[in-house]
Amino acid sequence: MFEINNLKFKNILDIKQLTIDKQVTCVVGPSGSGKSTLLKLLNGLILPDEANIKYNGIDIINMNGIELRRRVVMLSQTPIIYDGIIEDNLQIGLEFLSNRNYACNFRMYNYYCSTFCYFRI
Repeated sequence: MFEINNLKFKNILDIKQLTIDKQVTCVVGPSGSGKSTLLKLLNGLILPDEANIKYNGIDIINMNGIELRRRVVMLSQTPIIYDGIIEDNLQIGLEFLSNRNYACNFRMYNYYCSTFCYFRI
């Protein structure tokens, strides 16, 4: 999915090489370690100071930003969480992606969560 080489962003991230080859990835770490910054870089919300970032073999600098964000979904640290277990919440997200019907009858709660990212194949 993602092949990252020589990623630098301010004094926050300095990643020599990273491969993300899973459809669902959770990035965990202490506050301020660059989790959200990394995911913003991967879905094109911010640009790195220096990097070679490829998504499915295509340099993201050459991709349409909106199309990239449709494929790389970031759930921030204060997401909306529905009743049920984590698996139920992930299934709801996949259901939203598949049928584009975002209406939902579930009660919503805000919880603290580590940064989560879903990559469509």
